[in-house]
Amino acid sequence: MSKQYLESVRSILRRVDPIGLISGGAPDSEYDMEALSIANIHARDPDELATKIHEIFVKAFDERTAGPRGKYEAIAAEIVALGILDNFGK
Repeated sequence: MSKQYLESVRSILRRVDPIGLISGGAPDSEYDMEALSIANIHARDPDELATKIHEIFVKAFDERTAGPRGKYEAIAAEIVALGILDNFGK
């Protein structure tokens, strides 16, 4: 995992703010641990990536706070769009 890839994942999480912490006043670093976990995911495809991202948020917070898996599909799609597919198919 490159620093650029990790920073891109962090940026996506800050902008998307999947559970509303940044918009609620949390520091920009709020999702850094989740970003690190996401950047190390090995997934076969974007659907599996979305599932694993959701699992990370459920584990870090709880199922209710994380919300439905579907809202993590956009995050997965943006990560795939980065064009860094090293973590797919491994």
